[in-house]
Amino acid sequence: MTGEEWRPVEETGGWYEVSSLGSVRSWRGRSGLGRYRGTVTSRRKEPRPLKPSFGNRSGHARVRLVLEDGTKVTRCVHSLVAEAFIGQRPTGLQVCHWDGDPTNNWVGNLRYDSAAANAADRERHGNTCRGEKNGNAKLDRGAAKKIRWLHKNGMQAKDIAGLFGVCRETVYSIVNGLRWVE
Repeated sequence: MTGEEWRPVEETGGWYEVSSLGSVRSWRGRSGLGRYRGTVTSRRKEPRPLKPSFGNRSGHARVRLVLEDGTKVTRCVHSLVAEAFIGQRPTGLQVCHWDGDPTNNWVGNLRYDSAAANAADRERHGNTCRGEKNGNAKLDRGAAKKIRWLHKNGMQAKDIAGLFGVCRETVYSIVNGLRWVE
C-alpha cells in the first residue's frame, strides 16, 4: 500500500472526503443560527473522521452523510472509495472486494464487476449465507448427517421430517445430495 490520498465525495459538495485506504472525514461544522437544524454549517479548520457503522448483515462499513440539498443518506464506504478513485460505477455492475473482506476498503482491493462474479467471489471466500450461516436455517451439518443415516437405516421420510421440523422435500433433498452436500 502507498500513502493515503484524499478525494472529495462529489454528491456532498466537498463537505466530505474519502481516502484511498477507506477512511471518510467531514469538514462540516456548526456555528450560529440558520437553516441546518437551527445552525448554519461552517467549514472546520481540521476535518473530523467519521466512525463507520457495521449494522448490516454483510459486514460492510457504512457512514451517514448530508448531501448538498440537506438530505441525509447512508452510504457504504467501499462504494465511496470506488467512485472517488476508480470512477463512476457502470450500470449493472457492483463493487467487489478482491480478498472477500468487506471491511478492507483499500482502493487496490476494490473493482467493478457483475453480480454473478461478486456471488462467485463470496462462494470462493466462504462468505455465502448457506447452511448454518443462514439465519433461518433449521438444520446444521450434524442434523443433515443424521437424516441421511436415519433414511439409510429404513426410517420413512415423513417420520424424519416430523422429527426435525422440516418438510419431506427437504429430507429427500438432503438424502439425494441436493442440500447439505458433504
